Amino acid sequence: MKQFYAMGLLLLTLLFPFSMKAQNDYPYTINIDDPTHVIVTIDDVVQTDLVAGDNVMPATFYASIVFEAADGYVLASVTRDGTDLQPSATRCSTYFMGSYYPDAVYKVTTMAASEYYKGSFTLTIDDPSLVDVMFQGSYRTVTNFEANEPKTVLYNPETESMLSLKALNYGSAIYEVHIDGEKADPSDDGTYNIILAQDMNIQVTALFPDIDTPVKFEFVNEGTEGVIYEVKVGYGEPIPADEYLADGFGLKLGSSLNVSFNTSNYKVNAVYINDVQQYSTYSVNVVLVGPTVIKIDAKAYELVTKAVHVEGAEHMTLYKGSSWQNDIVELHDGDNTITFSENDPGYTFELESGYEFTVLTDGEVDLLKDYSKYNNYFSLNSDGDLTIKVGKIVFPETAYIYLAGLPEEAFVTLTDYYREVYSGFELSEGYNEIGFKSETMSPFNLSANFRSGGTFDVQEVYVDGEKAEPTYEGTAVYTMALSGGSVVKAYFKEAPAEHTVNFTVDEGYAPVVTYDIIKTHEDLTAPLKALTGTLVKVETPEGVTDLEIKIGEDEAETLTSKEFTVSADTDVLISKKSGVSNVTVADAKAGAVYNLQGIRVADAADFDRLPAGVYIVDGVKTYKK
Repeated sequence: MKQFYAMGLLLLTLLFPFSMKAQNDYPYTINIDDPTHVIVTIDDVVQTDLVAGDNVMPATFYASIVFEAADGYVLASVTRDGTDLQPSATRCSTYFMGSYYPDAVYKVTTMAASEYYKGSFTLTIDDPSLVDVMFQGSYRTVTNFEANEPKTVLYNPETESMLSLKALNYGSAIYEVHIDGEKADPSDDGTYNIILAQDMNIQVTALFPDIDTPVKFEFVNEGTEGVIYEVKVGYGEPIPADEYLADGFGLKLGSSLNVSFNTSNYKVNAVYINDVQQYSTYSVNVVLVGPTVIKIDAKAYELVTKAVHVEGAEHMTLYKGSSWQNDIVELHDGDNTITFSENDPGYTFELESGYEFTVLTDGEVDLLKDYSKYNNYFSLNSDGDLTIKVGKIVFPETAYIYLAGLPEEAFVTLTDYYREVYSGFELSEGYNEIGFKSETMSPFNLSANFRSGGTFDVQEVYVDGEKAEPTYEGTAVYTMALSGGSVVKAYFKEAPAEHTVNFTVDEGYAPVVTYDIIKTHEDLTAPLKALTGTLVKVETPEGVTDLEIKIGEDEAETLTSKEFTVSADTDVLISKKSGVSNVTVADAKAGAVYNLQGIRVADAADFDRLPAGVYIVDGVKTYKK
């Protein structure tokens, strides 16, 4: 945690190199030619005590600053340390940040609006509450209109040469605009963009007259009237088809007409409104400003019949649509016939757990190449007939994942990197057998996660005896390539120790020693190096029944196999049933007796009085029963 805190401070220092300075190191200055010409707002507070010239502002690390021209004036210039900040003549919004602009100087100069605005025009609006008036270039909006009262509007021909008029409310439109008595045409979105000229007279009629206007639907292809899904005015109730398709159909001027299309059963190529092609082929919206013709170029999707040859039908389910709709279609081995729309295959094959597609082809293309088993399903398309064969999943490789000390609040998942099969396969304490195909599923991600609350750590992870490092430092995710016979071990509570297992075997016998279930210890004259928790199994040769197996201090038993879990250095004795292996009886009066740790425990003459165990007598390993 301390390391994280220190890293955070370092990051902040890099991002804001001056941020450790005291706040009183960050004053800034606002210089104004005349404070009565400007409204200055800092952090949403209007400043009322500014003077002409320099105003040293209280120190702060960050401040939001807005300069607005007072009525009758404009902002001729706004700069910060000589850099121009002025986006318009009426308002400039900026900020101060001490680490970026220490000791910044904001300079504001003003001029009379009559000196700046050299042009003028007259604008009349019947209902100003319905119209947005804005200059392109400066983005200045004009307000304070009186209904049907001409207003002289001043503008700067150099920066405000175009005026935009549009409906203020979404989904509305302006009825008409006349410029010097001539009716103007709006753009496709209903906006009137007007190139201004001195003394121009603009008359805006926002209100629509209370009359109907004709609305007609035309279809490029006969019999495609069903392409219209719904016709509504605004958010009203749908209009019946026999009404909107009838001759003489009309709606009030200014109505917002919404038309949506049936794209499930029809391919909509194009939609035109008064011969203007629309962007959308799913739905259109139009405000009726006069007679309107909506022309639709559409084609009904055809039904397609597909032959599907199936082998292994009992191990998969065919659904119409997605499987969650649970609309099951009967499927049998051999030839099946399926009919569907060319637009939407509408069928899903879902496999029984433990089975896979072995053949998936349309007769020309092997569809298995691009098929992913992530969701264990296949969606039918309409290209060619299909052959599907299903078989039980066979994994040629086997590996084991061993978990030790897994806390209750944690769970471990194994996921094949490309998520072919093991998508979040949860593992349990001990050995977990994993079948897989190394060529398509490896590498794997092994990840430990919280189940609920608590904390835990992954102490160490080993892959085939080699210690592995996390994929990303500080995480409990390990990416590893596995092959047949691999063993992965993850230890949670404590790191494992490496122990030695020594084998003593009567001459002429060749027992089989396996460890970690899947690995074989070939050379029994060499010790087996094993981590804590390793499962070791000793099996006598086939057909041999007269051997006794002794693990550590356990009593020797006549068994064909015996297994144990390594927790310390361990000696394994495999001897003839007599119980003594390779014993040489020494002169009772000569030599000494040592235990397996090399410590002298008695003279040879006292051998019979020693407890049962394995000893070294005159250099020979001897078992005393």
